[in-house]
Amino acid sequence: MTCHEKQDSEKNPLENCIALTYQSATVSVPITVRPKVSTGNINTFCCGEPSIKPSPYKIICSQSGGSCSFILTQNICIEIPIEFSAEAAASCPYIECGEVSGKLCENCGG
Repeated sequence: MTCHEKQDSEKNPLENCIALTYQSATVSVPITVRPKVSTGNINTFCCGEPSIKPSPYKIICSQSGGSCSFILTQNICIEIPIEFSAEAAASCPYIECGEVSGKLCENCGG
């Protein structure tokens, strides 16, 4: 068998030749994190009873009819669900190559 022929490990399991090499490297990638905020459905609740006061504005009568006005005041509570999240995007990674050898890389836990 020559080096260019395909080896079939199932038919000839003892004819395989495996060579191991190791490359130490440090790989870095810049990450950009962008915040995301969205609001859900808003609910409003009345707090207590409304108050009614006469309007301080003068009523003007015209031939087409008149109008009456008053001021209604209501305390309310507004429920605003806000969802916070983030999205991350990776930029171009880069590598700083170290030593290459036939031995397992140092300080690699292997």
